[in-house]
Amino acid sequence: MISVTISVILLFFGCFVIAMSNEVKDRGMGVLLALFLGMAYGGFILDNEYQKMLLREGITNFTGKGNIVFKDSGKEVELFFYERVEEEKKEVSFNHFIKAVHQVESSGSLTPPDGKKFGEIGPFQVSEPYWIDSRVECAFEDCRDYDTAIKVMTAYFNRYEDKALLNGDYETLARLHNSGPRWREKKHLTNTYWEKIQKHLNN
Repeated sequence: MISVTISVILLFFGCFVIAMSNEVKDRGMGVLLALFLGMAYGGFILDNEYQKMLLREGITNFTGKGNIVFKDSGKEVELFFYERVEEEKKEVSFNHFIKAVHQVESSGSLTPPDGKKFGEIGPFQVSEPYWIDSRVECAFEDCRDYDTAIKVMTAYFNRYEDKALLNGDYETLARLHNSGPRWREKKHLTNTYWEKIQKHLNN
């Protein structure tokens, strides 16, 4: 991060100037102090605004703070030490995605009422055209069964968005499930659905 690098250089230079000034009697110790301050944890937060900026950039784990008092001048400097913490990417499994779809489609019910618009059935509200396109050898009514419906969905995903299925691109799969293989032509109509899925994926 460029801003942190610049701050480190400026801080190192400032500490070095202090170390070589008349205010610090022991120049050897001053130089060592400058080196320590310049290298520790990769940088420092010197004011609230800079601290906020670093927080916005993802630096969230503060390792503590300490006050340094220069005896000759009596000036006290408060330094915040930090280290960058990489945001952990939450791994989302296919099973997790399936549960999210289940919650959005039927609030987690195993025996939801049939859809009024297209006659969708089962926990995942599978329509008859959806079932036909999946090419799974079962009866449409079998889509009322949780496990059978998942087989139908997986086959449907694999037929129309096999790369998304392979790569765990659940946004594409969600939009496909919601609006069919031509969902890209009406992507805006699937935005609300994807937002609902995301909420469950993030829980």
